[in-house]
Amino acid sequence: MKKWLYSLILGAIVFGLSLPAAAQKDRNKKDSNRKTQESLFQRLDRDKNGSLSKKEFLSLRLVAHTNRSANADKARRQREQRIAEQKKRVAQARKAAEQRRALARKKAEQAKRARQAAEKRRAELLKRAKQKKAEQDKSKPKKKPNKKKPKSSKPDKVKPKKKKNESSNKSKAVAEKKKRAAEKAKKAKADKAKKAEADKKRKAAQLKKAEADKKRKAAQQKKAAARKARAEQAKKAKAEKKRKAELAKKAKAEKAEKAKKAKAEKKRKAEQKKKEKDSDSADNKQKKSKKSAKSSADKSSKKRKRN
Repeated sequence: MKKWLYSLILGAIVFGLSLPAAAQKDRNKKDSNRKTQESLFQRLDRDKNGSLSKKEFLSLRLVAHTNRSANADKARRQREQRIAEQKKRVAQARKAAEQRRALARKKAEQAKRARQAAEKRRAELLKRAKQKKAEQDKSKPKKKPNKKKPKSSKPDKVKPKKKKNESSNKSKAVAEKKKRAAEKAKKAKADKAKKAEADKKRKAAQLKKAEADKKRKAAQQKKAAARKARAEQAKKAKAEKKRKAELAKKAKAEKAEKAKKAKAEKKRKAEQKKKEKDSDSADNKQKKSKKSAKSSADKSSKKRKRN
């Protein structure tokens, strides 16, 4: 593969990885804003009636001042975490690209070796064919050129009859030639069959290799998908744990607030009862004093009348 294609693939991978990261970033921002708003409202709403009074609203300045530094630290930590995650993803993408390049190089080298081996085989076969031709040429008897004798005016001589031995020798030579030709044809056929078998085996081996590579890639993809799924599950579990902890905290705070309220209410009621008792005792005292005053006045008037 060419360099520009590799860079294009790398860019696509990085872009694909950055999209979900950006979405997660926005989601985290929204969650953090909502949480800060809720926590602020809960801090301001001291009487827990679900609305803010003037006093509570004016205390917003103090709460904001205390929250600012904590929020800044939290934002900085989140930013650092996001940067670390992005770096990790980029490193993983680079690693994967390097592995792919190494695989491509290996395959190219294997193809080169296969070509060289094929060329060597072809050269050897050509050499053998040449050697066989040379051997065949050597084994063939050389034909003598037909020299035409000049016609003479003398009468033709009667040719002597050929002997039986000569004819049998010739038939033997022809039979031997035929045998050799048949053996050569057999050898050629066997070589062809061997070649075909070797090619078939080579092709089968190549197919097996390709299938093995495919299976390995599929297994790697499956592993990567499983890893991703596990990481997502872990993240979800963490988030769930956090949420539950926050809910428990809120419930605890609400309970404590309710207990405080109940205590205050009890105290107020006790004080009210005390006040009522005190007022009742004062009224009784006044009545008694009035009665005693009346009785003393009556006694004095009676004494005067007697006198």
